[in-house]
Amino acid sequence: MLCAVMFAAIKLAAPFTDGAVLQRDMKVPVWGSAGVGEKVEVEFAGQVKETTAAADGRWRIDLDPMKASSEGRDLVVTSTSQTSQTVHDVLVGEVWLCSGQSNMGIPFWSDSPRARDRYGHQVGQITARPTLRFAHLGNSWSNVPRTDEDVTWHTATPEYLVHGGFSAVAVWYGLYLQGALGVPVGLFGAYVGATDIETWTPDCPTPCPESRKDQDGQKPSQYHNGKVAPICPYAMRGAIWYQGESNTSETEIPKYVGKMRDLLNGWKRVFENPRYKLYFAQLCPWGNPLVPLMQEEQDTFARSEPDAGMAVLCDVGNLHDIHPNDKETVGLRLALLALKRDYGCDKVVADSPTLETWKVEDGKFVMKFRNVKKWGIYDPDWRIHRDPAKSAEYGFEVAGADGKWVKAEIGNIQRLPNVEHVEYRGQITNGELVVFSPQLKEPKSLRYLHSAPWRGYLLNEAGLPVGAFHIGGLDAGKAAKQKAAAACEPLP
Repeated sequence: MLCAVMFAAIKLAAPFTDGAVLQRDMKVPVWGSAGVGEKVEVEFAGQVKETTAAADGRWRIDLDPMKASSEGRDLVVTSTSQTSQTVHDVLVGEVWLCSGQSNMGIPFWSDSPRARDRYGHQVGQITARPTLRFAHLGNSWSNVPRTDEDVTWHTATPEYLVHGGFSAVAVWYGLYLQGALGVPVGLFGAYVGATDIETWTPDCPTPCPESRKDQDGQKPSQYHNGKVAPICPYAMRGAIWYQGESNTSETEIPKYVGKMRDLLNGWKRVFENPRYKLYFAQLCPWGNPLVPLMQEEQDTFARSEPDAGMAVLCDVGNLHDIHPNDKETVGLRLALLALKRDYGCDKVVADSPTLETWKVEDGKFVMKFRNVKKWGIYDPDWRIHRDPAKSAEYGFEVAGADGKWVKAEIGNIQRLPNVEHVEYRGQITNGELVVFSPQLKEPKSLRYLHSAPWRGYLLNEAGLPVGAFHIGGLDAGKAAKQKAAAACEPLP
């Protein structure tokens, strides 16, 4: 009597397709499926690893850490039954996930003037980077973690950059990161407009906002399950993240720090990387008076989490559109954070100024900031600020014991020396910042960028702006909460 033995064809997991980029300097999990009990051999870059498919047909090996390589090599997987699968042109370099809602999803170029980067076509048509690669994760939401996804890796060619529809923030991030490091870069794209943070969080422990809790795609973990789970635990350095507009409501903002922490800790777990990084875009102003409160919440998370960093973007927003088309600045500032914190570029200035200490002297707030050696301030149209008296239009407000906010001036803008006529060029005399209002002798509280137009042009020596903050005893956002209560729904 003859026994027929049936072997399942060996199969690699979703992210292992031609043109893939593997993470350097970390163990690299490679996994897939085969017939139960089959021996599986994986060969790549001189390494040969063996394992056996488990009772459910799944198998996994971990390649040893590898150095970066721009040489396209084959990843070959063979099983007992002599079935095999070969992935061609595999590089080794830096890998990141790029995720969030519509501002992460805005493509490098498209037919819509409202949904593209302002320079995408111009730059894309002259850019070819064979070792910069993109993989868009196209699945929809799912109630359970999926393993299947059709992942195709694309190279940064003019054709793909202009017509491929990949995230503009991610493209700029990859261009700047690779330009500085000179190694292959692979970027996964997972983004959906108008999504809450909870739907991207693995095994999310908290509910989505009440107004959307019953909507498919907005339930906890649904987009993680559909889009991101199929590539876990692919080795990567971390993620860049642009999201928060959908969570900008009076009830949701106070919860956002905890939800950001859930997201980061969830990704650390599913990607098996305890040092997984999360660099994220602070929301741009778009006319919603609650945005400064969310910006401060995002800042609180960034300052409390050593594996996170925030790009301040108060100079980028479009007050008439939630989707500003300057995505280059976003990608650049996120890349600066990664270069400084992960890649040894110690001399890079990557962080915006943040308040360190403050006091009130002679009716004036005197403040010291971290991450600034020399101040500069510009007009909203980027002309150099010339008239100190007009500094009251640049975002500072102070209040006394009565709680009434009034516009405040910067008191230590420097006059240009050796010039007969009065001329100012935006410089501030020292590292301190002096702010006051001639209308108020005894100020108690100060806030910055909490009133229209919510845009700020107070910069450090590298051109990185100060974000929204407040000090003193008053609730800086009380008026915004009252104005936006109930009527202000998050925009898509």
